[in-house]
Amino acid sequence: MRSRPLRLASLALLAMTATSALAGCPDTKSTVVFNSRQGGSYLFYYLLGDRTVRFTVEGKSFRMDTGRIPGHALYEIDDKVLQMDRVDRKNFASFVRGDGEEQTLDAQARYEQHYVQSMAPEVVITDLGARTRTEAEGKNPRLFRIWKFQMPESQAQYSLTTLMDADTVLMISASLPGTEEEALGVLRSYAASLQAVSKTDCARIKWP
Repeated sequence: MRSRPLRLASLALLAMTATSALAGCPDTKSTVVFNSRQGGSYLFYYLLGDRTVRFTVEGKSFRMDTGRIPGHALYEIDDKVLQMDRVDRKNFASFVRGDGEEQTLDAQARYEQHYVQSMAPEVVITDLGARTRTEAEGKNPRLFRIWKFQMPESQAQYSLTTLMDADTVLMISASLPGTEEEALGVLRSYAASLQAVSKTDCARIKWP
C-alpha cells in the first residue's frame, strides 16, 4: 500500500510531461532565432503551430531590424539580410493555372514578380527555377523555387519558396553578396537545412 502514493505521483508526472509535449509549437506566425550550440550559425524557427519549421544560417554576427520596413522584421547575419513570409494560396489564386506542387509555386512566383514589377518597372527579374528536391537530414523531401530581383546598380535580392501545405507557401527573401553562383549555394544550404519541428522538440524549447 505504501507504493500507491508513489505510483500516483509517477502517473501525475507522466501526465504533466505528456501535456507539455502535446502543447507543441506556438502559432504566432513569427520568427525566433537562436545561436547554435556549436557557434558560427543561427537557427531560425518560423512558428506556425504544427507546421513549424526551422533552417540554419551560417554567420557570426546577428542583428534584428524592425524599423526599416514597418510591420516586418529583417534579420542581418554578417553581410546577409533575411526576411520570412507566409503566403496563402488565396492571395495568388488568380495566377494559379493547374494543380500540384510545381503549379502552386509557379503561381506564387508570378504573383510576387508581378507585384514587384508594378512597383518598380525598372527591376530586372531572373527566374532561376532550381526545382530541386532536397532532403533535410535524410527526411522530408521538399520542392524549392528560386528567383532574383535586381535594381540597376544595386545588390541582388533572392527569393526561395517551398510549400508548407497545399495552400501555404513559405518564402525566404534574402539580400546576398557575391556572385549569383555563390548566392545559389547559400540558398541551397537553407533549403537543405529546412525541416519540420516536432511537437516534442517544441515542448523542450523555452520560447522568448
